[in-house]
Amino acid sequence: MATILTATAEPDNDPPRVALSLEWTGETEVTIVRADPDGRSRPVRLAEPAALIGGLWTGYDYESWLGQPATYSATVDATTITSGPVTVAVDAAWLRHPGVPSLSMRVNFEGAGEPVRPIQQTVHEPLGRQHPIVVTDGRRRSARSTLTLRTYDAAEMDQLLGLVDDGAVLLLDVPPRGTTASSTCTWPSGT
Repeated sequence: MATILTATAEPDNDPPRVALSLEWTGETEVTIVRADPDGRSRPVRLAEPAALIGGLWTGYDYESWLGQPATYSATVDATTITSGPVTVAVDAAWLRHPGVPSLSMRVNFEGAGEPVRPIQQTVHEPLGRQHPIVVTDGRRRSARSTLTLRTYDAAEMDQLLGLVDDGAVLLLDVPPRGTTASSTCTWPSGT
């Protein structure tokens, strides 16, 4: 039985991606996952399961971390095959839309603001009392901050607005200065 899983970095694609090719004779459905640098495994979009035709499947992963190695695994029942490590080496920041990759764009990332964790609270100052009474719901919200992206013309601004328009969770990949390594953060657009 032939079983081959190939992962190929395509850093020059717009947007960058990993091309996946799977040959698994005698199988019709296979689940493919990516092992990320943070140690977690995440399913590849549209490959959970992947439908093989004649034992073959090809697809793309637009969510692989940029600048850091990942490996891919295909599993059927208790049998797993794994690709070699693949790194999508890029030196620019990308704001990627996982659901509609064609909306993704290279961005000029200027930085992130100081994270804050807001809390819902009310301060009551009763007459005749020296200290106020503070009532909260007891939990701070998740950290949030402001991202600054620079556009150079109206067309680029329109492209960015089109990217964030549907309110989907986006992936911001920013390589550290002087390297092609990156950190990935999720950005719920509209916040």
